[in-house]
Amino acid sequence: MFKQKKDDLKRLRQILKVCTEEGLGYYVAGAKLRVHLPFRQKLKPVIPISNKKRQAKRLRRTLERLGPTFIKFGQLLSLRPDLVPLEYSIELEKLQDKVPAFSSNTAKKIIEKELKKPIGKLFKKFSMKPIASASIAQVHKATLHSGKVVAVKVQRPDIKEIIDADLHILLILAKKLEQHFPRTRPFRPTDIIKEFSLWTRRELNFQYELSNAQRLKEEMESNKEVIIPKVFPKLSTNKILVMEYVNGIPLDEIKKNKKHLAKIYFISIMQQALIGGLFHADPHPANILVHQNKLVYIDYGIMGFLSKQDRSKVVRFIRTIPDKDPERSMDIIISLARDTSKADIRSYKSEILPILQEAYSNNLKESSFAAAFYKIISLGGKYGVLFDANHVLFAKSIYQAEGLGLQLDPNFNVSTGLQEFGEKYLQMSAKEVVNNVVDSFNFHKKFFLDIPNHIKTIISRLEEKPKAHCEQEHLLDLEKKLETFQKERDVKLIILVLILAGLFLLYTQGINTILGISLGWYVFAGTLLMVFYFMLLRTKAWTKGIIE
Repeated sequence: MFKQKKDDLKRLRQILKVCTEEGLGYYVAGAKLRVHLPFRQKLKPVIPISNKKRQAKRLRRTLERLGPTFIKFGQLLSLRPDLVPLEYSIELEKLQDKVPAFSSNTAKKIIEKELKKPIGKLFKKFSMKPIASASIAQVHKATLHSGKVVAVKVQRPDIKEIIDADLHILLILAKKLEQHFPRTRPFRPTDIIKEFSLWTRRELNFQYELSNAQRLKEEMESNKEVIIPKVFPKLSTNKILVMEYVNGIPLDEIKKNKKHLAKIYFISIMQQALIGGLFHADPHPANILVHQNKLVYIDYGIMGFLSKQDRSKVVRFIRTIPDKDPERSMDIIISLARDTSKADIRSYKSEILPILQEAYSNNLKESSFAAAFYKIISLGGKYGVLFDANHVLFAKSIYQAEGLGLQLDPNFNVSTGLQEFGEKYLQMSAKEVVNNVVDSFNFHKKFFLDIPNHIKTIISRLEEKPKAHCEQEHLLDLEKKLETFQKERDVKLIILVLILAGLFLLYTQGINTILGISLGWYVFAGTLLMVFYFMLLRTKAWTKGIIE
């Protein structure tokens, strides 16, 4: 039995009625929820829609009719092709999040209540007519007393309560779907709703968006071709967000410098994700403006995050592209997966390997690696290879970047973008290489040099005990040997590290081989020598100093 409050039950009936009217009555009946429909609709025959494109279109229309929560839900699904069939993802991209503005007087009252000051004290000028309106908030243009022009984002009244009620109903519907439609279980409807609830509640908290904007601005500070508007924390709350107003043209409407902007856009997305770890995960044209030939990112409600480890794996994948090694690329992608405990890895590999082989069989300039990467990630859910939402958002972002790039420049291709990104951001300078080697040396030096110190401590304790089995003279002799051994080892270790650093420096200067052998092999051999050297030294320290 479906137990709900009176208002929630009324909302449930409205949802089921709209679903039935849009041709989705088969699922209402299958979930045993027809009891909540009006009498006439209970009697109406229901027929399943076999065509996925038609299903997707009916679903989009249903979500648009049901309002903010459901529109947001559809937008999330459009970003997650690993959770829904590709036909659904494509159709749901068409969802329109444009709703009539609410009263400007209401907006004014919300601002004054949140910031605890009259509107005249807060702003020199405040435009009562909103410049944008969406399901969660609307935006007004204003001028600070300093003369700075700003955009004031105001959350819709009572939207949190409306969304909370809808999220509760969606969770129950998802459980019903899993219970009565076994084919949906691999796509985890309940988990999808839980994930959606988390994202939506974050988006309702404008402090979260403010924090994203501040961090992204710091990340992109070095890129002079990208603008991240300044936010004003003292004028922002959970329901109000004030940021610098930038008058720009949507990226897809630009008429000049299209080729240049396409390249900047793609490289900036890669920079955000792989250098900073935080990236704009909703990069549709309305959220990317052009101002004085620079890109302006706005709206930071949906952001993706990549850990340092994940970024390293993606960079490794990018570096396998010139080698045209699909199996190696495939293994790196699978290593990104969050959960493969219930996965059919063999079947997954058999489907994704041809995708990579096809991408690598073509000329690199003609291949769409963004499309291949996106498709491979999207297929994960089908085989139980579960990727983190952030991985999917990243794949979607670069795929969208490619699509918009082609729209701006028909000759745009991801391979060139990746190459330029790699040359600009993934090549370390000689100074950075040396610093990394020195840091690594210091870390490992501490690890290995601590061993003799521990032995010395043991010796000191033994010296304090006259009844110990080792003689005093023998212990003092051993201590001197250890000191000599430690000094010799330091010198040899420094020489070995300098050799490896030299090889790195040669590589950064464009020298890839010595005597016909790749520098990579020299580095690999040097690393092995270092490992075996430490193992040998430790063995000698014990056998020569203690066994003797």
